[in-house]
Amino acid sequence: MSPAAKAMGDYAHPSTLGWLREAFLWRRRPPPEAVPFAELVLVHYLRQLAVYKNREYGGPHEDVYQAKLKAFVATNGRLVEAYWCTRQPSGVAVTEKTERSWRRLGLARQVVRFHSETDWITSECPAIADQVYASRALAVKIGEVLRGTSELVAMQWLVSAVERVLGVVDHSEAPDEKDVARVVAANEKELGEILAYYNKSAEAQARLVYFQGMMRGAALLGGVIAAIALALYLTRFSRWHSPTTQALFLTGAMGGAGAIISVMSRMAGKGAFSVDHEVGRKMVRRLGSLRPFIGATFAVALYFGFASKLVQLGSVKKTIYFYAIVSFLAGFSERWARLMLHNAEGSGDAAPAPAKEG
Repeated sequence: MSPAAKAMGDYAHPSTLGWLREAFLWRRRPPPEAVPFAELVLVHYLRQLAVYKNREYGGPHEDVYQAKLKAFVATNGRLVEAYWCTRQPSGVAVTEKTERSWRRLGLARQVVRFHSETDWITSECPAIADQVYASRALAVKIGEVLRGTSELVAMQWLVSAVERVLGVVDHSEAPDEKDVARVVAANEKELGEILAYYNKSAEAQARLVYFQGMMRGAALLGGVIAAIALALYLTRFSRWHSPTTQALFLTGAMGGAGAIISVMSRMAGKGAFSVDHEVGRKMVRRLGSLRPFIGATFAVALYFGFASKLVQLGSVKKTIYFYAIVSFLAGFSERWARLMLHNAEGSGDAAPAPAKEG
């Protein structure tokens, strides 16, 4: 291999169509060698020393470095941003990998990871080490909660902050304490700005994830109602054409629809809807999927309350249109539904004896 071919640089890009070729291969290729970031940092440092000494690529560690880099990229994806220290084998990097799964119907998902190995360079400066560890902790939050452009922006911003911190100990073995204090103060301020960006982006994404889960729950609720209706029809249920049967199906569907409209209307208002984004995307999605079922449950409960006359709402005639609007309100406002059921609970108590006149 020529020196020009060997000098491919610090960044490698996997083929964008590699996943398609793998999908049509009868025999799967063996998984790539898992190269820890610490090992890549060490071999990069050795290769870097040879480049500085010889003023050209192709030194004794070039082939080893390129092989390690290729294996690392194959496992973690392309290097988006990286910083390599020159005085000690230390560095930080952000990688981005495209993954596809049958669970997502083959849709692509960008996996962004933050890598750091800085113990060698920060061993004699605990203040700088603490800042790097704080950045790693924030990177864990970003990687678990954020997705897409927001995640990539936050990760690269985080690497830029760590670069400035490591620069202090990378330029001098004994940095001035005033310089360290100044950089630490500036980094803490910048970490606060990154945290604020993370919280704002995470809150917006949590709403979208909740909405996605709610749409999945609505589809599941529709499937359950359709399955029950089909089963009753195929078994020739004697009350298939009964108004009661039709009202039950209608109340369940309208209760779920009311719950969905309620969440959408609150999402449109600033601060009217909030969800804890740090519980994780899966949990937020599951909570959203339960929302249509909660609305349908309240609607069916109120239907039975009105049918049994435990719940009263004026002297309105109980037609199917009445049950439809009441079911929608039950899903739309859980507080109103709970109030109606609470009144039904109180209506079962014995009425107090009338007071005697005079």
